[in-house]
Amino acid sequence: MRKVGRNLSEQLDTWNILAKARNEGRLFANIRWPRDPDINEQMKRLHLLLKMKDSAANVPKNLEARRRFRFIV
Repeated sequence: MRKVGRNLSEQLDTWNILAKARNEGRLFANIRWPRDPDINEQMKRLHLLLKMKDSAANVPKNLEARRRFRFIV
């Protein structure tokens, strides 16, 4: 039973550290973005998928198709 309590205590400590960092605006302050254009494009696509409510099947990978899709929507 002590092990469960210790794990919960550690998780609470971690949560408090993350909450404090978020409130101070430094949670993701030191992220280094990739310089490779292909990886940057994949990151943009991932961001698009995460912020949209549609499924991944509805988001085309082709840039021209995506542009047309945005124009329609």
